[in-house]
Amino acid sequence: PQAKKQKDQKNFIEQIQKGQKIVTVSGVHGKIFKVNEDGTLDVEIANNVHITIERSGISLEMSKARNAEKK
Repeated sequence: PQAKKQKDQKNFIEQIQKGQKIVTVSGVHGKIFKVNEDGTLDVEIANNVHITIERSGISLEMSKARNAEKK
């Protein structure tokens, strides 16, 4: 089960696209604003407020986070 979870996480991070809502490993919620050529991501965390993070800084997709909270 753990190996499948890690594989799914790796696939999600590799296929991330502009507009997807994510949660970072530190708990910051945001939306992918831009996928940079160097592999980093610009994430919009508030109206006109952007931060740059590494792909490895993504914890999970927002919809999965909300589903986990409901359980």
